[in-house]
Amino acid sequence: MRSFLRRDCLYFWHKPACNRIIASGIEFRDFVPDFSSAGGVVMLRHEFNDASLDGKSRFDFAPAAKLEELTADDIINYGDFCWADFGR
Repeated sequence: MRSFLRRDCLYFWHKPACNRIIASGIEFRDFVPDFSSAGGVVMLRHEFNDASLDGKSRFDFAPAAKLEELTADDIINYGDFCWADFGR
């Protein structure tokens, strides 16, 4: 595990003009229950080996059915993990 990671602080940066929220100190698996009815997540930067390719957007994604497998993966050691919710 990387020594620079802090898990005792939660930081959110919200920039509505860019439609962007950046979070630190919270894990991806904390968001997953909210995606159960969505199409899954688009992954812009990741190391998930079982990602699917969306033909329209040309981005890798994990459909809702694969989210449990994704959360069980070693996401903390991916380095960058950039994602967005995905409705198909």
